[in-house]
Amino acid sequence: MKLKSILFSSLLAVVVPFAAVAQAQQASPIQLKLKAEKEVKMTNADGITVRSVVPADKVLPGETVVYTITYLNSGAKDASDVVINNPIPKEMIYLDGSAEGDGTEIQFSVDGGKTYKPAGELTTALADGTSRPAEPREYNAIRWTLLRPMRSR
Repeated sequence: MKLKSILFSSLLAVVVPFAAVAQAQQASPIQLKLKAEKEVKMTNADGITVRSVVPADKVLPGETVVYTITYLNSGAKDASDVVINNPIPKEMIYLDGSAEGDGTEIQFSVDGGKTYKPAGELTTALADGTSRPAEPREYNAIRWTLLRPMRSR
């Protein structure tokens, strides 16, 4: 199964950092494979510009990075209540609507992963004590909750 979120770099050139954590016991049979690729535009032999992805060893400002998390349950039993948290690197900005995951509930955090809510329910506190709806560029973590048990291999 795959989860995908698309992020793009902000102001810095960076070596692409990324991490995801499956909430489970330390000896969990759930395995996560993480991949970061950057989107590139290329002109083919017919003169048509096409988009493709290449390994993202280094990313320059404004380049789009595609993070893909592949997960597998290698245990003998189905796993239920599986939650996968993925912090968004400080150097990256989440692209609105780009997180995907079949059979999952997707939520976001603006407080470093302390709390998660659906995108439309997030708020940002203002200096005067009021709040406003959070913008996707303010998200700093993504959470996928699997809606059904993860089958064992």
